[in-house]
Amino acid sequence: TIELWQICHDSVKAVVSAIVGNTVLKNLRIHQSEVDCIDVDELPKSLLTTKIESLTFSNCAIDNNAAEIIAQAVTNSESLQKLDLSDNSVSCNGNHALLKLFQASRFFREFNLEHNPIYKCDQCVQGLTMTTKPLRKNLQ
Repeated sequence: TIELWQICHDSVKAVVSAIVGNTVLKNLRIHQSEVDCIDVDELPKSLLTTKIESLTFSNCAIDNNAAEIIAQAVTNSESLQKLDLSDNSVSCNGNHALLKLFQASRFFREFNLEHNPIYKCDQCVQGLTMTTKPLRKNLQ
C-alpha cells in the first residue's frame, strides 16, 4: 500500500507514471492533494499494467474532467475493485462517465462518491441507485 497526503501536482503525476508495470502494489491512496486532469492523464495506461485493487483520490479537488479520465482508466483495468473519490467536486457530467464505468467493468465491487455535488441532480441519484443492483449481483 502507498498512502500519500498533501502532495503537489508534480508528485501526483510522478506517482501515476511510476506505477506503470508495478504488479506488487495493491492499494494506492492519495488524500488532500490538488489533482487535475493533467495529473491523471497517464492513469489509463498505468492501470493497464498494474495489479492495483484499490484506488483512492479523497479530498483532491477532482473535477468532472479528471473524473472522466479516472473512469476511462478504471474501465481498462482488470484488477481494480474499489474506487474512492469522496470529498471532491464531481458533479453530474463526471458522474455520468463514472456510471458507464460501473456498467463496463466485470471486476468492480465498491465505489465511494460521498461528499460530491452529484446529489444535487436527481438523474445522477437515480442512475447510482439503478447501478447498485448489478454491483450486488457481482458480489454473490
